[in-house]
Amino acid sequence: MSKARRKNIPVIPKSCVFEIPTAYQQTLSNKRFLLMDYYLKRAKERVVIFSSDQQLNLLFNSDVIFIDGLPVVFGLLPNRRTTTYVDLFKRLKEEAIAINKVFEPKQVVSDFESALVSAIRATFPNASHTGCNFHFVQAVHRNIANLGLASEYTHDENMRDQCRQLMALSLMPIAEVEKQFKRIRALVSPSLDDLFVYFERQWINGCVPLSLWNANESDYRTNNIAEAYNRRFGTRIMKKHPNFWSFLQLIQDEHLRFEHITIQLASGASGSKPSTNKTAFQRRFETLNM
Repeated sequence: MSKARRKNIPVIPKSCVFEIPTAYQQTLSNKRFLLMDYYLKRAKERVVIFSSDQQLNLLFNSDVIFIDGLPVVFGLLPNRRTTTYVDLFKRLKEEAIAINKVFEPKQVVSDFESALVSAIRATFPNASHTGCNFHFVQAVHRNIANLGLASEYTHDENMRDQCRQLMALSLMPIAEVEKQFKRIRALVSPSLDDLFVYFERQWINGCVPLSLWNANESDYRTNNIAEAYNRRFGTRIMKKHPNFWSFLQLIQDEHLRFEHITIQLASGASGSKPSTNKTAFQRRFETLNM
């Protein structure tokens, strides 16, 4: 049935004002999937949110939320402004109230996007907000490359060890971080001066609070599972060269996958064995924090 209805793909929209056919408002099992469809700024910006009743129940019953984790809400947003994120979170809270639940997670794990961080702080003030340690290490690595130090990092063991000490600050007791940063900086080679200037500006005295990126007391240091999902999802998107309708077809498929995973977990099945590549990736990540 799903293949038959997909033969009639609508015209690709040229603006944000268009109708979403019923076939795309439902899951592949013909249940409601389109949750919200509204405009911001006098119909100039549109927000479209998809989530099934089953996914919403899982979201509202979860104490820990991984932003960009296993998706239970697909949000097509026009921008990455704090106000847009806050509006979405508040609407989800209203959805929870409508079904006699609450959307008040005890912990939120996300990346360090400033608008998202501000929105989480404003909407979930009582939640413990933890930054993903993988994203933290990735950001430092990216800066090493941007400063032209990638080759030296690869071939100079002493320099690599100094960089790893810098990355490992996220795993130290928070009261020790600034003192240890100063100790490491006093010992490093001059070639790393710019890297330490960046680190102090961004992570010690910058816009990212130390309490957000320090993972010493966190039970959830990374959202690597979410990153693995994002890579798989991104690969599927690239293969499809998606327009709006093919993207909706893709998230309908993802909802079907969600249903299958939920059934497997409910029956007591364990997660799939990590692939060789995934195991190797995790080993490299752990090595960075040694």
